[in-house]
Amino acid sequence: MREVSPVGEARIRIDQVREALLWARYGPVTAAHKVILTGPAERLSHEAASALLKSLEEAPAYMVYVLHARAPEHVLPTIRSRCALTWAGASPEQALSDGDGLPPILEELTAMSQEELQGMIDARSLRERWQEATAEAEGLSLLDLVDRYQACWSDRVAGTATAAAVPRALEQASVEDTLEAARRLADLGRDACRAFLRALLLSQCRAGVGPAGAPAEATTLAWCRKLSLSRGEIERNANLRLLMEVVLLWPRRD
Repeated sequence: MREVSPVGEARIRIDQVREALLWARYGPVTAAHKVILTGPAERLSHEAASALLKSLEEAPAYMVYVLHARAPEHVLPTIRSRCALTWAGASPEQALSDGDGLPPILEELTAMSQEELQGMIDARSLRERWQEATAEAEGLSLLDLVDRYQACWSDRVAGTATAAAVPRALEQASVEDTLEAARRLADLGRDACRAFLRALLLSQCRAGVGPAGAPAEATTLAWCRKLSLSRGEIERNANLRLLMEVVLLWPRRD
């Protein structure tokens, strides 16, 4: 196995990836596979990601690529679309420390400015707004939710709470209403649809994890993968209406 990770820099450099790919050109001698472990994948430089992309597409049978990321949505869409998504929690030791003595969250906080910290503190006071937005979305039909989302999608709290109610509404909606909802979402434009898919993905990840951290159900994971790939397709200028139809109709495929 060969690991490719940042070394004292913000990004994984292209020369690191090239060295790993050169190592990967020759088959294993004493094992069945060779493995390149890369991450955090969101820290690949654009050049490094481009160099890795072709190898992901044409990997020989003995070669296995494993990419890990804390923020999959920040991984280059073309890279993400060529990977099989698996959700994994950190071990207790990883959650407490990254090996340098400080928990990762503390390192991030100490690097923030006073204004950024104050913004985080203010955001924590939004619990009541979230509860109100969730209550307002409860019981609405699919088309009513989409109309509500149209008015509030730029508000992270209200927009996310509204999108989180969509899976429940999909269970009751007719095919005609589902297609109409897809049309209305597409009319909002790419930024709104991208935000919608993000909120829907987050809500499904939360819904699919039990209180003990159990893995999500297979169907939930499959839809999460569909949502994640769809976000990448938005970046590639896919037909927006068709994309939203696929996303909303997928749970009814049976």
